[in-house]
Amino acid sequence: MKRQLDTVEKIAWPAALLGLAAKWALVPAGNYLLLLGLGTLGVVYFLQSYWPAAFAAGGEPLDSSAPAPFLDDYLRKVTSISAAVMVIGILFKLMNWSNGNTMLVVGVATMALVVVIAAFRRRLNRFAVAIAALGGLALYVPSETLIRQFHRDDPGLVEKLVYQLHHPRDRAAAADVQQYLQQKRSPR
Repeated sequence: MKRQLDTVEKIAWPAALLGLAAKWALVPAGNYLLLLGLGTLGVVYFLQSYWPAAFAAGGEPLDSSAPAPFLDDYLRKVTSISAAVMVIGILFKLMNWSNGNTMLVVGVATMALVVVIAAFRRRLNRFAVAIAALGGLALYVPSETLIRQFHRDDPGLVEKLVYQLHHPRDRAAAADVQQYLQQKRSPR
């Protein structure tokens, strides 16, 4: 099963990157590819946190004589779960869904803690560093910039989405966005 999840991960990354490129190019299928790729990655990373320690490093068993094998297993699990939270947070932010930044903050903070602990133990995990950097980059880019980029072909929608972003508790703003999208989808 580990081999199949690794294969799914290798397929999901290009799907997510292709979805991001398509969304950037305003291709409607970009949203679906992004959802499929990043959603699959989130599930894969979450499931990887439940693998036995023997499969943690490519099938190599952990050294039971190490000073803290429990800590290694714990860090591996925390790394996988926070990677899943971060990837889903990136998906939420790119799709302009609520709470994406919250998931990114939790994921990046947890992953940064894991990287610091691993660095002190001289067992730095490249995956943890790379995924923390990716999450930090996604957290750094303002949501307004993403809205303006991904909907640049519809200035009316951009205006409504930015207003809704700045006024998250305004139900009228959310209703206005929904009404605008329904009018846009209905045949004329």
